[in-house]
This record gives sequence, structure tokens and C-alpha cells, in this order.
Amino acid sequence: PDDPGFLERLTIVELWIQDNGYNPIQQMFYEPSGNYRKITYSDIRLNPIINGTLELKVPKDAKKQRQ
Repeated sequence: PDDPGFLERLTIVELWIQDNGYNPIQQMFYEPSGNYRKITYSDIRLNPIINGTLELKVPKDAKKQRQ
């Protein structure tokens, strides 16, 4: 990582990937104190079909910009 303080917050990051090699299914983040955070993904859907109309709620004063 570019952040020099990264190792002060996390010592190990583990990432489990599905057999197809594309999608993460679990992550573990270990802190120097021994605490860890485990994230498990389930019911993973890529590009699901959205039923109905997708409506984006934008503030009235928002400006449109094209790139």
C-alpha cells in the first residue's frame, strides 16, 4: 500500500476467490492487536436483472456533466 501507516492498522489481509477466479467469497483483515474482521459474501449475483424502473434521485441543484 502507498499509505505508510497501513501496517499500523492491518498486518494481514486474506482474500478467498471462487473457483472461477473472478469473485471474492470471503475476506479477513487482521490487526496488530490480534483482532480480526471477517467478511463473507453470499448469494452473489453478477449483473442481476432489475425488475421495474430504476429511478435515480438527484438533488434539484445537481448539474449534468458529460465526459
